[in-house]
Amino acid sequence: MAPLSEAREREIEEWRQARSKIRAERHAFLKDQVLAPNEPLPPKNQGLSVRWSAWWATQGTKFVPAVVQTPVRKGGMFFLKWVVPIWFGHYMFKYHFLGKDDGMLGVAYRRPRVYPNDSKFNPPPAPGEA
Repeated sequence: MAPLSEAREREIEEWRQARSKIRAERHAFLKDQVLAPNEPLPPKNQGLSVRWSAWWATQGTKFVPAVVQTPVRKGGMFFLKWVVPIWFGHYMFKYHFLGKDDGMLGVAYRRPRVYPNDSKFNPPPAPGEA
């Protein structure tokens, strides 16, 4: 193996020094990211129901005016907050998201196209002909 030229050795040494400097800066940055014992922690991930309730709380009285809280109005708000969104999500999942790639995977799938005089199509016999 041939010895390296002096310029190439200098270039390699500069590269090593630059790498060691970057490594030291990265190490210092990561060391700074550690929280001290007296620093507050970020909030924990809240559940879906907490986030959903918080979102509805910001909506105010857009959907139903809350003049008097009667049992009927409370039931209506439950219906608007929970039943309608769950039903809508179920509908979208069942008829739009399931089986998007292959129609046979989902609950609702399309029938194959049938063209006139198609030799592959065998219609079922009419009642009484079998």
